[in-house]
Order: sequence, then structure tokens, then C-alpha cells
Amino acid sequence: MARIFDITPASPAVQADSAGRAENSFTVSNASGRALRVRATIVAQGPAQEKWFAIEGERERDLAAGETDQFNVRVTLPPGTEPGSYSFRLLVASVERPDDEWSESAPVTVELKLREKPRIPWWVYVVGGGVAALVIGLVLWLVLRDTDVAVPRVRGLPIEEAEAVLADADLSSELVGDTITGTGGQAGTVVLQAPDSGEVVERGTAVKLTVEADWVEVPKVRGLPVDSAASVLTAVGLTSEQAGDTVTGSTIGSVVLQAPDSGEIVRRGGVVKLTVEAQWAEVPAVIRLQYLAAAGRVQARNFTLALQSRAVAAPQVGQVVAQTPAAGTKRRTGSTVTLVVGRPTTLSDRLYRGIIEDSIRIRARIPN
Repeated sequence: MARIFDITPASPAVQADSAGRAENSFTVSNASGRALRVRATIVAQGPAQEKWFAIEGERERDLAAGETDQFNVRVTLPPGTEPGSYSFRLLVASVERPDDEWSESAPVTVELKLREKPRIPWWVYVVGGGVAALVIGLVLWLVLRDTDVAVPRVRGLPIEEAEAVLADADLSSELVGDTITGTGGQAGTVVLQAPDSGEVVERGTAVKLTVEADWVEVPKVRGLPVDSAASVLTAVGLTSEQAGDTVTGSTIGSVVLQAPDSGEIVRRGGVVKLTVEAQWAEVPAVIRLQYLAAAGRVQARNFTLALQSRAVAAPQVGQVVAQTPAAGTKRRTGSTVTLVVGRPTTLSDRLYRGIIEDSIRIRARIPN
């Protein structure tokens, strides 16, 4: 397979911190020779799990031919993960042809080491005990005299659970709206909170919450009959709207364009606009035919006929000497096909066209 993308990790291995977090970046270059819309995904290897990895920012991007962009990957190993090495790759594919146009990075290793417990000198316990006593006294004093509270972290929690956590901290909550983050989060989970976690506020303060909207990934309906495409979209909670038609040479009545495109994340209930293949026919080859036969073939395919003439030598008089569009071209039915008919040098264009147009009209009135 021809090389489509060059993918270079910033580092072949990264070290997770004590909380199991790490980051790495990948430089992606479009080597296909043409502009592409691409989608990046994580391929976990071995015991690693894809949910441990997240691509920051947009997973889908437009890359011009030769253009380079950077994808940052955030690693979060869950608590209790065994120390060791965990590998993953970054896979980049074109949105239009994901099965044919893709490339994969070299594996990147995430190292999670077992933390060694340092030996603590005896005097630390003595000092620590004293400090602890002071801290406890200070905390009791603050609790008894202060009405402030630190805002707990509720991002990532279902809205009902977040409201309960805030209530336990003597805080109220206010749902201010929803949004689509594009990270694949579950609908109804908190994605933003204000004030943020750790901020100190008065007890009873309302924390404003924004949750992940009810979203759905747009399925691919290009190539389906328009009725089937509408059924597929309805099945996933989307509606469809026919935005127009065009001629591409595909099956008449099938979907040739959809917006948003497949793979995009949108709100459930959103509209996908469909462009379908128009009624079309192939322009027949009529050069060197007598004009009556040529006109019959053009009109039989439901094209509108237009005539012109050109002065020619005697053998070509009455024959089609040129046509527009060319034979074999696919055009919308009802569109115009222009035939240039050879005329005697002794007649004007206007007079000769009148003669052949009358002949065509007379023939059309004669039953077959």
C-alpha cells in the first residue's frame, strides 16, 4: 500500500507519574499528494485499554497535501494498574476511505514504575507529630470560626451524583446547559463546573454545571437509496432533509453527499442534509448520422434538442458534424444537447435550420 501519512511520535517511550498520567505528541504529515480530511484514533496493544488514552482537541482535521499537524495524546492509567509497560499506536485514516487510506505510528510505550518507599528518619515522626497537632488545632479553629468551604470536583460525574456531592459539601447546584465535547463522554455527565474544584466559597454557594449533551455519531449513508438513508438516520435518532440533487454517474436516487459527514458527533435529533443522484442519461454518439436519426436518439433519452448548422462539402450535408456535450457524457435528463448539422454552402444558417427543425417536428407527429 502506498504511504499515505508520516506519523512520528515525539518520544518512543514516556514515564507515567505517580497518579498514572503521561502525555505524548505525534507529528502527522499528509504524504498522499492531495488534500484529505483525516481522523485519528488510538490502537491499544497488549493489556493496555483504549479508554486509558484520549486525543486532545479535534480528532478529525483537514490536511492539505504535504501539510503537517500535531496530535497530542493524554494517558490516564486507572488506580490499581499493575506496574509495567503498556503500548499504544496512533492510527490516522482518511474520513472518505478509512479502510484504504491509513497509516499507523510506531508503538509508544508508557512505563509505570513501582514507587519505592523512602526510609523516614526517626526525627521526622517527632516533628510530624508536632506539626500534626498544630494542624489539627488550626483546622478545628478554622472549622469553628469559618463558614467557607472548598468546592469538590464533580467533573465526570453523572448530574445526579454531582448534585449529591455538592449537597454533602453544603453547596447548591444549578444546571446551566449542555454541550458536545467530542471526547465521547456519556450524555448527562458534568463537563464544566464554576466555581472550579478547589476554590473556596461560602457555604450555600450555587455551583453552575454544564453537562455532556445527548449525542450520536453520524452513520454513513452515502450510496444508499434516499429512503433507506432516511431510515438509517432515524434509527440512530437523527432526521434527514433532502438538500438537492446532482449528477455524478451513480445510481439514480442514491445519496451522493451527506452533511454532516459520517463519523461526526452531533446532537441527537439533529438534521443530516442529503444530496441525491439526479435523473440522468448518457449522451448518445450521433456524429455522422443523418440529422433525423440523430435527433430521434437524443430525444429518446429525454434530452432537449438544440440545432446549429455549418457549411460543409456535399457528402456531409444533412449529417451531424459536431455535438455538445460529447458522446458518453452523463447529463441531467431535460438538459440541452446541441447538434451541428452540415448544410449546403448555398443556404444560410437560419434558412437551413428552419428546414431541419420543420422536418423533425413533422416526423414527431408521424406514428411509429
